[in-house]
Amino acid sequence: MTLSTHEYTPKELQQQQENKVRETKELAKNSFPSINGLRPHEIFMLSYAPYYKTENNSFPQFWHYDFGVDNPQAILDMLLERGFIRIATAKESAEKLKVSELKEILSEHGIKTTGKKADLVLSIQEHISEEDLSQKIPVRRFALTELGEKELEDNEYVTYFGGSRKYGLTVWDMNLLIQNYPNKLFRDKIWSNFNQQLHEYEIKLQNSGDIYSYYIQETAIHYEMCSFLIEENKHLEDALKLWAEAAYYDIMISAVERYKMSLDIKKRIPYTDISRFNELINLSFKVKALRSIRESLNFSDDDLFQKLISYFSELPQIRYDLINQYNITKLNLQIQDIAGLIVAEVNENTEIANEVYEDIEGQIKNDNTPIFK
Repeated sequence: MTLSTHEYTPKELQQQQENKVRETKELAKNSFPSINGLRPHEIFMLSYAPYYKTENNSFPQFWHYDFGVDNPQAILDMLLERGFIRIATAKESAEKLKVSELKEILSEHGIKTTGKKADLVLSIQEHISEEDLSQKIPVRRFALTELGEKELEDNEYVTYFGGSRKYGLTVWDMNLLIQNYPNKLFRDKIWSNFNQQLHEYEIKLQNSGDIYSYYIQETAIHYEMCSFLIEENKHLEDALKLWAEAAYYDIMISAVERYKMSLDIKKRIPYTDISRFNELINLSFKVKALRSIRESLNFSDDDLFQKLISYFSELPQIRYDLINQYNITKLNLQIQDIAGLIVAEVNENTEIANEVYEDIEGQIKNDNTPIFK
């Protein structure tokens, strides 16, 4: 097995970034506009408009790299011209001033300058006229109009995704998925996309027989589906079941493969550092989602333990015989062991958790079949 050691030069990295920008510009160009004619990058600018001034703005680079926008000010000008934003009044703009600036204005008008920022802003708005204040705040911010607020409300998916990828989708993906579908129900499309991915994995399994890859892919999707349901605060018992299935295959297969590989690397390359099994599976981080579910469902430790046992018992046995080309160690763990490990991690009981981790490590170390052939 050979590992690539190529390190990208600054020029190569810059080229990769610019290639991505060109792709993003193409996506923006071909995206579907909203009913009011705004494309995703323009709607996202609308959400940021209240943070910008009518002049001398400094725009962060994410507009260029994440949205392919070379001239953000031009979009602001367009939004103003088309009535999505307006120039804020001096009193509205006071909210954007620094505390020192607010105190200076109040002091000049003989008004007390004590209190939090919100108190200072309110004092200015109540006691100083718009005309007097406009002299002190010549540079204004933008404010959303009723049309602008409605545009953001109707296209919430844009601010939900922004320039990031969530659940395997980008704002450009969602822009395509919601065509001829109520925009406000974009979350339905996220769930539909999960199910579509699972269906595609099943087809791949039927065609290739590669059940190991199927386990890995299904595990990743189930973790994400669980996170999504927690975010929605819906169907939390379903979320628990999805998490349990993902954790089961994570422990019994994927983390085993990674730990065994690290052992084999250590044999081949002396003095190589090796992570312990618990560090590779990282359950201590993944159980954060489970803590949230348990709290919402008001489960006791025993409730959680029994639920996990129930879900694990419903799972089909792992087909170790079909993944022997990966030399995965067949763990001799009972479902009670796994449920106990998870509950221990939820409660940060390292003593109990470490007993199971040491058992797993011992089983893998005693399996001398090399993972690399």
